[in-house]
Amino acid sequence: MSIHVEKKMEILFTHRQEMLYLEHARVRLENDRVVYDMDGDKEALRYNFPYKNAQVLMLGTGTSITQAAMKKLSLEGVIVVFSGSEGLPFYMASVSEYRPSKYAIGWITQWLDTETRMALAQAMLVYRLDFTRMMIDAGLCPLKPSLLEDIGERVHNALDQQSLRGIEGEMMRNRIYKSYARHYLGDNTAFVRDGGLEKSKGDEAAANVAINHGNSLAYGVAAGALWSLGIPTAFPVLHGTTRNGGLIFDVADLIKDGLVLPWAFENRNVPIRKSIQDLRWLIKKYKADKFMVETLKTLAVGA
Repeated sequence: MSIHVEKKMEILFTHRQEMLYLEHARVRLENDRVVYDMDGDKEALRYNFPYKNAQVLMLGTGTSITQAAMKKLSLEGVIVVFSGSEGLPFYMASVSEYRPSKYAIGWITQWLDTETRMALAQAMLVYRLDFTRMMIDAGLCPLKPSLLEDIGERVHNALDQQSLRGIEGEMMRNRIYKSYARHYLGDNTAFVRDGGLEKSKGDEAAANVAINHGNSLAYGVAAGALWSLGIPTAFPVLHGTTRNGGLIFDVADLIKDGLVLPWAFENRNVPIRKSIQDLRWLIKKYKADKFMVETLKTLAVGA
């Protein structure tokens, strides 16, 4: 009697380089290789997908993938994300049950207790502030360190998760977005985050579009970080228990203020196909994906 054993990833998630976004393409398996055909062309526009060194494959408008290709990518530890045009919105990501269990057990055990769930939420915000300060020190983020001085203490003294969400909301509205708008758009710009692009115009609208795209990529990386550790996305600590996959948004927010937002404001008028490559490079350069993974490991089991 033979027993089938699932193949393990040969390269750690945080050591992988490739994050690929496709539109109008068909992904399939050919001679044990994952390939994709652009615009339905069977010869001239056929490309290999380097899954051995890939974190995330994002499939946008007009794409399809065969079952054989999905199986291969799953066994190789690649997250497949289904999204709209240019990666927005984020619809669904692949999952696998063949992941370590200790991080999931550690996270869920804490999440089920009100006090420890609150502690997780506080810690996530503190790590978020830490990453932003790292980006300030690295010269990527133009925020002034004094902008964040009292936030850590307010987080520590918060009474419940609702209070934490209030602190986070106030920080974003009145400090982070306001400071970026002044730096990149001018002192007189009253920037309002408008994800649905219902009210913003001009440079403000362009910045909102870029933020949407940057968030979408961060969601894919966050989903990969959670997947690599086997932590379910259904146990958020800040985005509310009723939001599907809420933990993805919590984890993505770790790098939002210090990395995604300065990229978005600075590249608001750059074609997305070019600028999104720059964001992928920044994520690898500043090891933002590794920061997500290490933060989750520390909070889950103290590793």
